[in-house]
Amino acid sequence: MIPSRPHLPTARRTLRRRSRRTAWRKLASWRPDLRWLTGRSRRAQRNRFLILAGAGLVLLVAVIVSLAELSAREHHWRVLAVRYAYATGLPPGLVAGVIRAESAGRPSAVSRSGARGLMQLMPATAEEVARKHGIRYSGPDDLFRPDLNVRLGTLYLAWLRKRFRDDPWLYIAAYNAGPGAIERLRLRNPELSSEELIRQCAPAETRAYVPTVLRYWREETR
Repeated sequence: MIPSRPHLPTARRTLRRRSRRTAWRKLASWRPDLRWLTGRSRRAQRNRFLILAGAGLVLLVAVIVSLAELSAREHHWRVLAVRYAYATGLPPGLVAGVIRAESAGRPSAVSRSGARGLMQLMPATAEEVARKHGIRYSGPDDLFRPDLNVRLGTLYLAWLRKRFRDDPWLYIAAYNAGPGAIERLRLRNPELSSEELIRQCAPAETRAYVPTVLRYWREETR
């Protein structure tokens, strides 16, 4: 018997279903070649290695240069601290401690109040000290010169030390808060020791500043 002709709509639906199943099977079995993305090809691996190695080398060089600059800068201000400490009769450890507390050894440091340089001198104070000692001083930007800053700062600190009779709690506090403010505190609280006076009556910044300088001073003399 000759088979009857299949019903056309049914045949079309069957073909469409088969086509969809075939398409889904192909899609499900497809795996993209991600070697270009993951770097699994030899060329990609080599290129990626060269890029990472180059970036690492640049970073290493930058770190070495930065450390060298920091080391050179610290060496420079420590030499200045010793030189001008001896010139003014101050302990070198004290001068180094003040520099660490004031600017962390940064010659370009500027405070919110306008103090500048390694020892954070106010321009008016620097001008007065320079005039008193016959030192050339052209203006506030001169305080970014490490040599001049430490020279003027140690002269001022030595003057405070003498004014407050070599009492570190008082003359270090005066370096931070000003001699007038500390003298007024002293007059109002004669019953307190110098340490008690600063810890109990001085402004918050000065209360923190003096112990910090004293701690750095001890560290510098070990």
